[in-house]
Amino acid sequence: MSSNWVNALDACAASGVIDYDAPSFILGRNPRYVGHPEFEKLPLKNDCLLPPGIKLNDLPAIDSYNNSEDRPLVENPAWKKVLFGAIVLASLIAGSIGFAKFGKLKMPDMGKISSNITNIAKKSWQYTKKTFEFLMSKIRK
Repeated sequence: MSSNWVNALDACAASGVIDYDAPSFILGRNPRYVGHPEFEKLPLKNDCLLPPGIKLNDLPAIDSYNNSEDRPLVENPAWKKVLFGAIVLASLIAGSIGFAKFGKLKMPDMGKISSNITNIAKKSWQYTKKTFEFLMSKIRK
């Protein structure tokens, strides 16, 4: 049984990519064939090399690019489109109701915000300081 790289090179020779027996050239042996061999079946399709339960599809007679313009690039089912549209519509309605109710809010006074932040920082520093003082009093005893 030959290895995978031999089968790959034999497949290249059968398809006309290379024009000689590459495995025999690499291994320094007499060539098994010269030129473009017309294999009846590509050596790559050796079923014993495949995992159990796997079957390769048959190769097409000719290579072709089938570009069907009637199919969209992304095929989303109709229920996904309807659900997405409903979510967007519900979000727009909720946003417009919220803006109608709370649209007349005033901007907060920035001076009050900065003084509140300062007060919070002072209180948190006092609690932190008290915690350390308590711990130090227990350690010193």
